[in-house]
Amino acid sequence: MSISRDVPDDAAQAAADALDAEIAAMRDGESADPQLRWLSNAMSVDPPSNLYRRIERGIGVRRARWWRAAQVAAVLLGLLICWQGVSILILGQWISRHLGEPYGEHMAFEGALAFIAVGIAVLASATRRRWLPLGIVAGVPLGLALGAHGVPEATEFAWGAVLHFSEGIAAIVVLVTFGVAWRYSRVEGAEDDM
Repeated sequence: MSISRDVPDDAAQAAADALDAEIAAMRDGESADPQLRWLSNAMSVDPPSNLYRRIERGIGVRRARWWRAAQVAAVLLGLLICWQGVSILILGQWISRHLGEPYGEHMAFEGALAFIAVGIAVLASATRRRWLPLGIVAGVPLGLALGAHGVPEATEFAWGAVLHFSEGIAAIVVLVTFGVAWRYSRVEGAEDDM
């Protein structure tokens, strides 16, 4: 059984090529054929003007949602780091007694001020999207180190372990949400201030 295929003759092929060329000219705005222009205009529909605004608003909402999550996570991390410093200032001797370590008032005071300063820097970084990298650089390594430092405290001083684990988890959340938000803003090409 043989299958026959219709092979266009040279005249039909030339007509098809001419139509393709005329359609390409029409798309470039160079066609003079009124029938082809009428067909092209009859088949095209202009979307409503508010459709573009709704699409942009939807993209902006999704982008803002990730940035907001990164900012909220940075606020949480900043508050936890500040609380670490304040608790050293206020409860330093009590913490040392429960850990079974000697209390050094001078070192505790200076360390507490450093924690509070880093916490304030992380909190400040959460106020603007452009400043979030400051929170990443200042707070995330510290939060991860404190989270890892909380592992041995889990058996010695439960409150300290809870604080350290919370700081570690907050640091991971800041890093992940910032990475996702940064990726979406790079893909969509927007860097807005909030």
